[in-house]
Amino acid sequence: MKTFNIYLLGLVLTLLACKSQKKTDVPKPIANLTYDTVWTIPASYSLKPHLTKEGNVVYNDLFSPNPKGGSIFIVDGLTGKQLFEWNNYLHTPLTISDNGVFYKDNKMVFCNGPRNYCINTENGATLWRTQMLDYSASTFLFSDSNKYYYQGMSNANYQVDIYKSEIESGKKEIAFSIFDTTKMYEDLLVNPIVVSINSKNESVLLTKVAFRAAINDYPLKTKVFCYNLTQKKLDWVEDFEGKMNQIHVSNFATKGNKTFLSGFYQKTWYIFCLDNDNGQIIWQQVLPNFCVGLHLYEDQVIAMSAGQSPITSFNTTNGNPKWTTSFFDEPYYDINFDFGDAIVFKNYLISTQGDYLLGLNLENGRVICHKKMALPNSYMQYGIAINEEKRLFYVQDRFRLLCYRLPKEIAY
Repeated sequence: MKTFNIYLLGLVLTLLACKSQKKTDVPKPIANLTYDTVWTIPASYSLKPHLTKEGNVVYNDLFSPNPKGGSIFIVDGLTGKQLFEWNNYLHTPLTISDNGVFYKDNKMVFCNGPRNYCINTENGATLWRTQMLDYSASTFLFSDSNKYYYQGMSNANYQVDIYKSEIESGKKEIAFSIFDTTKMYEDLLVNPIVVSINSKNESVLLTKVAFRAAINDYPLKTKVFCYNLTQKKLDWVEDFEGKMNQIHVSNFATKGNKTFLSGFYQKTWYIFCLDNDNGQIIWQQVLPNFCVGLHLYEDQVIAMSAGQSPITSFNTTNGNPKWTTSFFDEPYYDINFDFGDAIVFKNYLISTQGDYLLGLNLENGRVICHKKMALPNSYMQYGIAINEEKRLFYVQDRFRLLCYRLPKEIAY
């Protein structure tokens, strides 16, 4: 019995020692984190967050538990508290693309398959719903920032119709149609669209149309069309034969009577400037890779190319380079520019780059911020929205929507 008691005492002491050792091995909290988080909420997948004029945040969750499918949410920008949930779809919702969403004042207009919707972002109310033709669904919407938005609807019969719809009511009409008279290309796909002006200050619509055949006998080709919205006539069509193999799908940027776009010729990528009056190339410059975004700042057009490529700024008038910023060396080894992951804010270009928030001074291209902001095991993506007054920004961090404090390096 004495032996047993000694054994039992030894066992207890051993367990106590192990427990004490376990406590000692627990790592201490990190004193200084590299991110500054205000709030965070789950979001399995979302559009780019959008900040309303009331300071609230709009996002969507395609995999929400709602039986109707993905919902659109409006949350308080200061607390993350949910204010409204919207899922008033005509039918089971499909994927919502960032290219199919725009905001004007307190309205969110978006495309969901063959249907368009408009939501009041102040209270989550449905303002209107529009049924388009099922066989001609388009996932791209383009606003003129005025009264209308535009949408290209291909009917897979050698024709595409450009719809002009009222933002206030959703009332739609066909502004003009494009035909392939050769009947070689069944699908005519429109993306992007930009509304600009010509030298007479008339409103013009420019769009790139991709001609695609059902069989591979005919290679894909692209043309740029300019439709005069004031005169209600087609001003010009340009296919750039011998100048560009193809116009690249990123975005169009426009200033005055000039439109900036990108394309490639004989394996070389270009940014070029078009004259809105006649479609002629005013200037062009070589890019390091295919273009994933064009941004305007004062007299500059800034071209972002894919991957770790340099960012280059050009003078909008003559195309002369103003500055180039490269990211080939550390600490920028993880840079990977993608579609839509950057915005112009004040005199900065700000981009989400995985673990890091990247900020460039647009006056000279210098990196003023390359700060680790992502949560552990997360990845910032899809772009950001900024509350200028509160110095807060909003981003999706893999499976969460987060509100961060804006880094002090971004001064204004």
